[in-house]
Amino acid sequence: MEQIKGAKYDDGKPRPSLVPVEAIEAIMQVREFGKAKYADAEDWRKVPREKWLDALLRHVLHIWDNPLALDDESGLPALWHVITNAAFLCAAYKKDMQAAVVQKAVNDDLAEWRDEPELCCTEIYCDSFTQTCKNHCLKHLDVRDCKEVQQCGDANGRGND
Repeated sequence: MEQIKGAKYDDGKPRPSLVPVEAIEAIMQVREFGKAKYADAEDWRKVPREKWLDALLRHVLHIWDNPLALDDESGLPALWHVITNAAFLCAAYKKDMQAAVVQKAVNDDLAEWRDEPELCCTEIYCDSFTQTCKNHCLKHLDVRDCKEVQQCGDANGRGND
C-alpha cells in the first residue's frame, strides 16, 4: 500500500471512542470506592467468578424497580455497581468467551462443507482446530487452511471405524 503523508491507517483497529465515557467513569468511581474499602486495587482478581455473578444480580435486583437507586454502602448508583461487576465477569470469562466464539465460527464453517471428506490433523502439534483435533489449536479457523491435514483415518485415508 502506498503511504500517504499525514494519513492515518487504522482500519480494523478497535475504536475505544465507541464506549460511552459515562460507563468508564462509572466503573472508575466504583473501583475507587472498592480500592478505599479493600486497600488493594487488584483484589477483585482473586474473587471467585460466582461471587461476582451474585453481586451483579444483587445490584440488578436493587435497580429492578428503580434504575436510579443508590447502593446502601457506597452511596453510588447501584447501576454503576452492575456495570463494574459485569466488567469483572467479562475479564474473568474472557478466555472462555473467546473460545466459545471461535468454536461457533468453526462449527458454522464446518456446517458449510459437511459433504466434503472430514479432515484430521496429522501433526502432534497441529496448526488447525477441527472437531477431531486433540490439541484444540486456534491458528486456522478453517482446517482446510492448514498444511498438515489429511482425510480422517490412517495414513492411507481409511476411516477410523
